[in-house]
Amino acid sequence: MKKRRVRIKFEVILLFTALSIYAINKIFLKQLTDYWFIQCYLNDIMAGICLSTVSQLLMWFWLKRPIKDAENILLIYAAGSYWEFIAPLYIAAAVTDLYDIVAYLAGGVIVILLRKYVNRWEDKR
Repeated sequence: MKKRRVRIKFEVILLFTALSIYAINKIFLKQLTDYWFIQCYLNDIMAGICLSTVSQLLMWFWLKRPIKDAENILLIYAAGSYWEFIAPLYIAAAVTDLYDIVAYLAGGVIVILLRKYVNRWEDKR
């Protein structure tokens, strides 16, 4: 039970960190720099991290099990595909960018790697 509590705390901290970076980028960084990565992809990576952590928390609270890595990647891919291919059909400002899907997936992979590190660290304690 203690391991689960530590892992839930990790997910919440990761979620708030990603949301904070997203907000800082949206409010400040984009106005301060023209660097292409910050302008185009940093928030997409944060979106992948947020989607991954929220789905993990929902799985724990409703199904009482962690999300599997394959489920995580599939969910992010499905959501990213919707945002990039379906949303532009009815949202005038939306555009399709395949690299956005790569950025969403990169956020998911970052979370998977961080979870593996935290799980190993927690198992050694």
